[in-house]
Amino acid sequence: MVSIRLLDDEYRQLKELCETKGARSVSDLARDAMFRMLAPPMDSVPQNLEDRVRKLDQKVARLGEQMEEIESRLERGQRAASWAR
Repeated sequence: MVSIRLLDDEYRQLKELCETKGARSVSDLARDAMFRMLAPPMDSVPQNLEDRVRKLDQKVARLGEQMEEIESRLERGQRAASWAR
């Protein structure tokens, strides 16, 4: 259990913030704020996300190239079949 002292005005501001943020109580609001401070820094997430997106972009580009090759082969095969008739 953690106990802190607040001025009446500070407590009133936190109660209003609870209503704005949808927190059930000042305790929940304080708990959430403390755990956010303990969480790993968010600046590491975008870099990992950027790396993952870059890799996905590369894979999608390769898949696009492979699809174009397949389409090309199919078209050549259809033309060859129509010439054979």
